[in-house]
Amino acid sequence: MLTALRMRFNNRESNKQCHQTEPPPVEMETGKYP
Repeated sequence: MLTALRMRFNNRESNKQCHQTEPPPVEMETGKYP
């Protein structure tokens, strides 16, 4: 039970990180293409 909850929490955290990194900041974009 705890492992399942932990896995679900990890998935939620990874999804949050993905959503946060999806829209790249302008600074990063400018840095990529100088």
